[in-house]
Amino acid sequence: MTLAIKEWFFEDFEKGEQIVTKGRTVTESDISMSVAISGHSQPIFIDEEFAKTTSFGTRIAPGELTLGLVAGLLTRLGILENQVGLLEIKCKFPNALKANDTVHAETDILDTRLCSKKDRGIVTFNDRLLNQRNEIVLESHRVAMFLCRNMP
Repeated sequence: MTLAIKEWFFEDFEKGEQIVTKGRTVTESDISMSVAISGHSQPIFIDEEFAKTTSFGTRIAPGELTLGLVAGLLTRLGILENQVGLLEIKCKFPNALKANDTVHAETDILDTRLCSKKDRGIVTFNDRLLNQRNEIVLESHRVAMFLCRNMP
């Protein structure tokens, strides 16, 4: 369930809660811009004729674009407004992300704990990015630090 909060602070995250975002369609331009910015120009990302010879049958998106989409979708909900640090992230990419896929993110809050300074806290997430067929294209375990609303 997604709460209508303008900007999230540490206190707004509840262990066991699930957050679901709205969708977004990935375009050819998204893939091309990601490759141009990162310089990650493997043939599977930039050469349609080469990509047709692979098991994917078409160009796919780089993993860093896939990961960035989760952050973008969560930002739309105000969830990352008060994040002050990404402490850890582990990713798996079980299915390819392709142009014209419409994706949404689902995030489970696994744990929350207040830091010793008491002005921030640590939140542990399990994120999934799913396409229109509900196939997982990214699964990540993420640990991040957030500001507290009620600072001491």
